[in-house]
Amino acid sequence: MSTPSSILFISTEEALWGGSDELWYGTALVMAKQGYSITAVKSKWSISDDRYRNMVTAGVDVLALYDNSKIRRHQRRKQRWQTLTQHLSQIGFLHDVLSRYQAFKKRIYTYWNLEDYYALGGLYNHLKSHKYDLVVLNQAENYDGHPYMNLLGKFDIPYVILSHKASELLWPSSEIIEDLQQGFSKAKASYFVSEHNKELSEQQIGRKLSHTAIVRNPSKQLSKEERKNYTFPSLDQGLNLACVGRFWFLDKGQDLLINVFRQQKWRDRAIYLSFYGSGPHEMALNLLIAMYDLKNVSIKGYETDIQKIWSTHHALLLGSRAEGLPLVLLEAMQYGRPYIGPATAGIEEVIQDGKTGFLAKSASVEAIDKALERAYNARTELAGMGEQGANVAEERLKEDPTQVFATLIKSHLKNHT
Repeated sequence: MSTPSSILFISTEEALWGGSDELWYGTALVMAKQGYSITAVKSKWSISDDRYRNMVTAGVDVLALYDNSKIRRHQRRKQRWQTLTQHLSQIGFLHDVLSRYQAFKKRIYTYWNLEDYYALGGLYNHLKSHKYDLVVLNQAENYDGHPYMNLLGKFDIPYVILSHKASELLWPSSEIIEDLQQGFSKAKASYFVSEHNKELSEQQIGRKLSHTAIVRNPSKQLSKEERKNYTFPSLDQGLNLACVGRFWFLDKGQDLLINVFRQQKWRDRAIYLSFYGSGPHEMALNLLIAMYDLKNVSIKGYETDIQKIWSTHHALLLGSRAEGLPLVLLEAMQYGRPYIGPATAGIEEVIQDGKTGFLAKSASVEAIDKALERAYNARTELAGMGEQGANVAEERLKEDPTQVFATLIKSHLKNHT
């Protein structure tokens, strides 16, 4: 009996779990059940997460880059130093001196983070002691895997790259463009979640890529029975919009939506916006709502029950500045809800303006306002538009993206039959 092929998945997603983790995770489970030897690496894991437990149960070896003895020792030293300085800072003249030194030390650690060195060194040692037939480098963005590309270049290990988000706002600096060109060119294949992101990535590294393909992120497909039992809410009490996603203004643009809704015309209308999610900018979002006294805007928090959201809301409103192809979009479409917002990245590849949603020409207050005005004036037509969108989503989800990606990965294995 031949030895099963060994595959390493590396995810650059810094959050405990993100939308960019869904495709590789599902694919890893598929291949583990097919008998492949699978290892998964992230910076850190939540051991209480069901997905973590699913991988362990399926026999996937799970490694955390930022959980090794050197990092733990380093963190203990930092904690002891912080405790000491907090104590000494109470001693009169030392307070100002120590405060200045702390600020200096923070600047140093911004550029020279020992934890990053220890983490990458740990992965280097792991690659030296383990033989993999293929590495799948999953980038949360489109070049945040740069250090791993360099590291994989030190070993004779074939690898493929899967890139999720790309943004016109973030371009690689001159220092790493050549590395990125080499990193992508050495890959057996480069996969992207939208045609837009592929083209933008090529522009950002200044090179056309060969062996590329567009893949799709998984989204739970509703059965026809589930769709039949799901009705469009009444408009009698007004138009209810949901913005679902991580509270992170740089990409998700919730601040743009606030600046749309602070206009008097939206204050005077029966239209309501609910933010669902969590993230680093939750306090900033709360403060903006309070500062402008927006009575028709609220934060609902993180909601795991998607049906609960769409039982009371009529459409999905996003302010996306940067995306791959949002999972929340396909979820909303399956529930028969049209989209309103920018035609960012892969969104325009799914939404047809005026038929399944209202596209803003750009991620700007003015453009989103115009799209929202069109949607509001056509609010009695939203149910029919949502039905058209549900048919589009159903067609896109006929094939299981994890099975498709697993087949693509297997095509790069030498012993693939």
